[in-house]
Amino acid sequence: MQSPTGYLASLPVENPTKTFWQSEPDPVISNYQSAEFLPSADVVIIGSGLSGAFIAHRLLSSSSPSRPKSVVILEARNAASGATGRNGGHIKPDCYRGFTSYSILHGTDVAKAQCEFEAVNYQETANFIQENNLAAEVDLVQYRSADVYLTPESWKRGLAAYNGFKESGGNVSDINVLSKAEAEESLRVKGCYGAITFPAASLWPYKLAVAILRKGLDLGLSLHTDTPVTSVSSDASGPWKVSTPRGAVMANSVIHATNGYASYLVPELDGRIIPFKGHVSAITPPPAYMSQPLTTSFAFISSDNYDYLIQIPGPEKYLIWGGGEVAHPKGLSGDFGDCDDHQIVSEVESYIFNAPVEIFKDWGESRASSGTSPESAAAFSWSGIMGLSKDLLPFLGELPGKPGQYLAGGYHGHVPSSAKPTLTEYENTSGLERTRGGTILDGLISLKKGYFVNPRIFVDVKPSMRIYQEEMFDPCAAVLRFQGEDEAVRLANGSMCGFGSALFTENISRAHNVARRIEAGMVWVNSTNDSDFRVPLVESNTVM
Repeated sequence: MQSPTGYLASLPVENPTKTFWQSEPDPVISNYQSAEFLPSADVVIIGSGLSGAFIAHRLLSSSSPSRPKSVVILEARNAASGATGRNGGHIKPDCYRGFTSYSILHGTDVAKAQCEFEAVNYQETANFIQENNLAAEVDLVQYRSADVYLTPESWKRGLAAYNGFKESGGNVSDINVLSKAEAEESLRVKGCYGAITFPAASLWPYKLAVAILRKGLDLGLSLHTDTPVTSVSSDASGPWKVSTPRGAVMANSVIHATNGYASYLVPELDGRIIPFKGHVSAITPPPAYMSQPLTTSFAFISSDNYDYLIQIPGPEKYLIWGGGEVAHPKGLSGDFGDCDDHQIVSEVESYIFNAPVEIFKDWGESRASSGTSPESAAAFSWSGIMGLSKDLLPFLGELPGKPGQYLAGGYHGHVPSSAKPTLTEYENTSGLERTRGGTILDGLISLKKGYFVNPRIFVDVKPSMRIYQEEMFDPCAAVLRFQGEDEAVRLANGSMCGFGSALFTENISRAHNVARRIEAGMVWVNSTNDSDFRVPLVESNTVM
């Protein structure tokens, strides 16, 4: 298909660059294919990275009697071989720095909420790892991360974002601002203008995805690697036909957990989720940083560049350094729309090799004393594909005009800190009730422009369903049939929440009688004090 923007994704390419994270491929999961290729499934998840693995695990571990009976993951290459196996190893929340940009695009309230959401995401992900006894397996290290500002302009913007978040009521009790002198002394850097630190972590992301996939298999997951999905189409014999070179799977629900590759199967996302190729290297540190490893993770921020760094535990103590887009021959725009992680841009690679000597104290002297060059110290170099959304926020929810298809993507490189809450919100999203017996009637709003959430009306709803029992802060309504006043009152009082109710009748005496029997904080008659249901809800494009 011809892309009007030039950013339409392709399928993942064959023979991608070898990453440090995948240098120890899991002997079972890496090329796993379940014994049976199911012809149909309740849920098909496309992508086996952290999002796909987390969602599958949550669906299959649910104690609800209406949990999906069959969940299939289809992966184009090896398990977790996309961004999950190709990133920088951070669990690093954007807990303040994005505030200014979010405010411009979405307003102060959304900006504050997004920064707080990122901080919660970090803690939720770390908690999941610890609660499942995976910390040692995935090399989880919890410490602080430092945003180090290398130019006056970037430092000014960083402080403005911090102050804006603070003035909006954001919690900055564990976000520390360091002066130039404080930063250079405590962080072993040189030539900076200041730094801001906050709680964060690092991990081996590939191993986390593999561990969750293994748990999913124990719960009945059907996993098929080396099975690229070539199309998702409607079919008379079922809601969605998921086609692969090995055959098709008919699915009630399809979840696109493909991030930067999303527009290949959903071309409507062309220009909305943009593939972006990043570069990372694993660098052997010189003696000074081998004997005294770094104690924080880093971002190095200048006016036109953003680098990121962790130092891993273990005997190698590699520095995992990513970024360097400023060195691309075509500038930053050169990586937009590039889905080829089989190739490395040599200029970016060279920049990464030589960046540490420009930033860290005594790096150059220690390297020279060891007799190694920057190039010879590089153990691995690789590229990977991220997904950038047009409005800086991730997409999560049902795809407009494609009932039963869902999307989780556009993470801007934040998957490890977003995947755990993402799966929680996916589980709670009203659209999942389709797999539990509810039927969605489309709303009346076209979503061709803007960031609107399509209204949904559910029919065939049962009182046991979550969409009926719980308060839904969504543009949706659950419709149940009743016979007579007694059953209507019983249904109205049968949910877990009772903030407000409304009844509609032409008989004022009946209205008063029924209203007295309804257990709610307020009962409206012939009104809900709301906008017409056909008016779209203006939101960020995280569809709750």
